[in-house]
Amino acid sequence: MNGHNFRKGRGVLAAATALMLAGTGVANAQEGSSEPAPLVSLQLDTLSSSNTFKVPTVPPIEVPKEVRDAAGRAGIEVPERIVVDPRTKDQEASRAKVDAQLVADSEAQLAREGHHKDARAEKIAAEWAQQAVDGKAKFNGDVGRGVTHTEEGTGQIYRLDDAAAQQRLDFLNRKNLSTTPHPNPTGFGVAIARSADGNTAYLVEYFLR
Repeated sequence: MNGHNFRKGRGVLAAATALMLAGTGVANAQEGSSEPAPLVSLQLDTLSSSNTFKVPTVPPIEVPKEVRDAAGRAGIEVPERIVVDPRTKDQEASRAKVDAQLVADSEAQLAREGHHKDARAEKIAAEWAQQAVDGKAKFNGDVGRGVTHTEEGTGQIYRLDDAAAQQRLDFLNRKNLSTTPHPNPTGFGVAIARSADGNTAYLVEYFLR
């Protein structure tokens, strides 16, 4: 294949992919408005580290057969579906830091109330967190419970988006946060897990009876 045909094939692929991406953005915008809007519109100079925002989720894009065929003739392999992941490494690292801090601060607060960490309770808390991720836990609003080990203990699952996670951290670290010793302290476990898209954290506090 000569260089002209190769460049032409790449041009066809790039143009087709751009059209598919643009079409997806316009279709999504038009669902709630008569005017098309970009998928992401941010004033970067006004953002600070305390700002939180949701990155829109882009559904997988089906690549038409003719586009894949054209790319193949140009020696370029194109998948049948393009999965667009809006998350960045920085965002994932930031969320991991928040998750670890939520667990540490929750454990510290419960210890101040007189409870003590327990390995079995921690294992059950992790099980409940995974049940929340899998859609098996039962919720009333943004607070729920797991469906196992309900006879040997109790607890709660907090469903948190990025803003709610930060708010809980702020609550746990208030200077005037009062701590009342629990009349019947027990063993506890804290665990956290995130949804597949990373947008939701499930924080679990479980207490043995």
